[in-house]
Amino acid sequence: MDLLALEFERPDGIASNAVALASMTDLLVALVLQGAPHNYSAAMHVRSAQQGQATAAPAYVRRAEAFMAAHAMEPIRMAAIAAAAGCSVRTLGDAFRRFRGKTTLQALYTIRLEQARSALERGEEDSSVAQVARRYGFSNAGRFKATYRQRFGQMPAETRRQRSR
Repeated sequence: MDLLALEFERPDGIASNAVALASMTDLLVALVLQGAPHNYSAAMHVRSAQQGQATAAPAYVRRAEAFMAAHAMEPIRMAAIAAAAGCSVRTLGDAFRRFRGKTTLQALYTIRLEQARSALERGEEDSSVAQVARRYGFSNAGRFKATYRQRFGQMPAETRRQRSR
C-alpha cells in the first residue's frame, strides 16, 4: 500500500498515466475479490483449483485478445474488453483462466509487453526505452526492464541496439 501511495504522489507516477491507472484499478478490484471473504469465496476457490488448459479457445477470447492488441496504448477497462468480445466480464475472466491459464489482466499485460518489444525492435529514433514503456502503460522503468528481461532474455536497450546495427 505504501508503494501505491508513493506512485500516486509522484508527478510521473500511475495517476499521470491513464493506461497504467486503468490497469491498476482493475488489479486492485481483482485482488479485493480474491482476498476478501464473501458469499462466493468458496465457489471461486473451487473454480480456480479446477482450471484446466483446453486447446481451442472460444471466439470471444480471440476477439478480446484482438481488441486488447488494437488498443494496447490506451486505457482499457475490463468491461470494454468484455463488450468487444461479446460476453460478460465474469465469463471472459473464466475463459481466460481456463483456455489461456491466466487472467484477462495478465493477458493484457503480456500483449502490452510484446507490443513494447515490437516498438523497440522497430527502433523508433525519437523514443527512449522509458518512453516506449510508458506508452504501453509501464510506469516504472525498473520493473519494466526486469519483466522484459525475464520474458525475452535480454534488456530492452539491447533489443533497441540490435535494431540500430
